[in-house]
Amino acid sequence: MTNEFDAEAPERAPEDGPDAETGAEVDEAEVDEVVRVLTDDLVVVLGAEPPDAPIGPGSTFFEDIGLESIEFAALAGRIRARHGDRVDLSEIVADLDVDEFADLTVADLARHIAVARHAPAGEDADG
Repeated sequence: MTNEFDAEAPERAPEDGPDAETGAEVDEAEVDEVVRVLTDDLVVVLGAEPPDAPIGPGSTFFEDIGLESIEFAALAGRIRARHGDRVDLSEIVADLDVDEFADLTVADLARHIAVARHAPAGEDADG
C-alpha cells in the first residue's frame, strides 16, 4: 500500500546535516522514505486516512491526525516489528516533555527512526 502525500497536508522544511538532538548525520532521502512508510502504517492503524486532515510530514499525531493512545501503541508495535529493537518508540518519546510530545510530527518521528536505525546494537539514538 502506497499513500501519496496530499498537497494540503502540513509540510515541514527538511533539515540538512546532523540531527539537532543527537549530532548524528541524517540522510534526508532516508527520512523521506521513513515518512512514506510511517504514513502507510498510520493509514493501516487508523483503518483509513483521516478525511479532514490528510497525513503529511508536518502532521502532528494527536491534533492533526487524531491518533488515540491505543492507536499510538499499535503504531509503536508496527515500528518495532519493521525496524527491530534499535527503534523503540517508547524510548524516543520518553525524553520528550508534554508539549514536545503533543507537537511531535510525522517528520520528527521519521528523523528519530532514521537516526536510531543506525545506532550501534544495544544503544539508542541518544547514545
